[in-house]
Amino acid sequence: ADMPFLDLRLAAEAGFFLHSAREMLVSVGVKLPPSQLALSEAGENGQLEFDFLGEVRTLDGQPAATLRETVRLRWEGETVARVKAGGVLYSGGFRLRPGDYGMKLLVRENRTGKIGTFEQLLSVPDLAEHPIALSSVVLGATAREDKVVPSVTRVFRNEQELLVYFQAYRPSLAPATGQPLLSAGLVFFHGARKAFETPLEHVRQLSDPNRNAANFRLRVPLKGFAPGRYWL
Repeated sequence: ADMPFLDLRLAAEAGFFLHSAREMLVSVGVKLPPSQLALSEAGENGQLEFDFLGEVRTLDGQPAATLRETVRLRWEGETVARVKAGGVLYSGGFRLRPGDYGMKLLVRENRTGKIGTFEQLLSVPDLAEHPIALSSVVLGATAREDKVVPSVTRVFRNEQELLVYFQAYRPSLAPATGQPLLSAGLVFFHGARKAFETPLEHVRQLSDPNRNAANFRLRVPLKGFAPGRYWL
């Protein structure tokens, strides 16, 4: 494999959501931490500009999907504070059939020309094989326009509130009302010990009847969680 460019160190994460009966939406989150950005020199026009490129190929090298997007951030107001505190987060995606793939991502900061790359194998699940299936679980600490902003690094502080989002597909429906009969909760483990458990959240309406999908959005205050690594 090609050696990665390390001018820009970045973190990336892929998630899987049902798009149609034959395709999955592979969401991709890329984070550039503030330490990697020339924040004091946002350019004469007062903005940061990044090119995000992605390519997915089958394991025998056949092209499967691409993405390309230029993101421009005006260096003013709330944007300055947000980038200095948390860096730059990009969200994109591919539509893929179930199977195994190789994914390559490239990010270029256009003012300095610095480049960072990321490579990962993708195993896209076939959710049609399961009578009821779950998407990937998105974890974050902030929301924008009613969407959870994913935390690619999954590092949180205990003064934050953890936001958890996922979808369930093809749930059983109540015969009398046609509404889904779904409940979900979260259990956190610290080592082999159960550290915390949330009450069950009940969903009684499909968010997308065409995909037979129901959304779960849960909130977990992290106050009281001891520092360390947790499994969900």
